[in-house]
Amino acid sequence: MKERVAVFGGSFDPPHLGHALACFWALESGQVDRVLLIPAALHAFGKQYTARFDQRMAMCRLAVQRLADAVSVSDIEGRRPGVSYMVDTLRALEQEMPASTFRLLVGTDVAQEVHKWRESEEVLRRAPLLELPRPLPGQRFDERPGALPPISSTQVRDALKSGHGVEHLLAATVTAYIRSHGLYEVR
Repeated sequence: MKERVAVFGGSFDPPHLGHALACFWALESGQVDRVLLIPAALHAFGKQYTARFDQRMAMCRLAVQRLADAVSVSDIEGRRPGVSYMVDTLRALEQEMPASTFRLLVGTDVAQEVHKWRESEEVLRRAPLLELPRPLPGQRFDERPGALPPISSTQVRDALKSGHGVEHLLAATVTAYIRSHGLYEVR
């Protein structure tokens, strides 16, 4: 039987507790055996990152270290030149992991945007969506039963820049990494 792998791509700038909860949710859903966290190297929509790829990789490993038996972090997008398109990542994963089937782990908010991705139909053929319950834009958290907390990396970066505590948003190990590396203009 093939291993069922959830592909969880993103900027992870920085990875927060919502990302770790998403991994846990995917595993506990019973729909996958493992989660592969994949930081984007060069964002398909031109988004600029604050932290370097290697720093985001390190923070991702720290963010999910307690889930280490079932969650791993892949540098697959950093090993390829050019823009990080999910369709290319899935093709590469199929080559590297021929004994696996894939699901694309995305939030409800991102699921509504997948049609804008390069070769979106091919992406969905190779990795059908595994949709995380998240509030939709304009929807309150308490209006979406079972939704994961609405934490965003932008919210985390803003809190760090303004000197607010992030203990409720980040794993302690990620916070320590950010502080020791002087990321996000921490006060």
